[in-house]
Amino acid sequence: MQHYLPNRKTRLASFIFVSLLLALVASPLSSQITDEEIVVPQYDLGDQFFTISLGPMFPLFFQNPNDGFFNANTEMNLRASGGTGSLAWHGFLNNEWSLGGRVTGSFMNSVNERTLYVVPITFEANYLISAFPFEFPLSVGTGISFTGLSGNTYVGPVLSLGGGAYWRYTEDWAFGMNTNWFWVPQFYTNSDRTPPPSDSRFGNFLELSFGARYSF
Repeated sequence: MQHYLPNRKTRLASFIFVSLLLALVASPLSSQITDEEIVVPQYDLGDQFFTISLGPMFPLFFQNPNDGFFNANTEMNLRASGGTGSLAWHGFLNNEWSLGGRVTGSFMNSVNERTLYVVPITFEANYLISAFPFEFPLSVGTGISFTGLSGNTYVGPVLSLGGGAYWRYTEDWAFGMNTNWFWVPQFYTNSDRTPPPSDSRFGNFLELSFGARYSF
């Protein structure tokens, strides 16, 4: 009785066939494991985050309702750039939208060595664009601003528009940069206790800052 012994070519073909079969079976499993290891953040109602930011603040231009626009550099040159810091809290409504508030403190120097202080307190709506591991928040805010110069303080409205780019370092922490524009009007009326209406000004300021965000 003769015994059939496979030759080398037959054994090689069998080995290749079995290897390909195992690879096809293992491929979906490895993809599933990889997908489970990469956790893409999803936000739900009740999720929150704090953001702390620090950076320079620049005066852009001022507007006189009677005379039009004039460049901030006519009264505030490059030395006018100052500093700013802010602390913000937001709570998510869904994966994209969140509501919250921000307190910003900033100072700028004038050419005649006076310091301008601007402290906006704003309520914000924030829309988040996600492209993991990066996130791009867009915000609009309104509230009140405390402005001080040479011992005089003015309390008035403020409007802000902003955007940022953040990198998710961990599930909890993200780091990035912000840019925010602040429109700070000062309205005066015909009153004995205030400057004349001709002194009304609309200030425009730009914040460029580094931010750290903690989600919980």
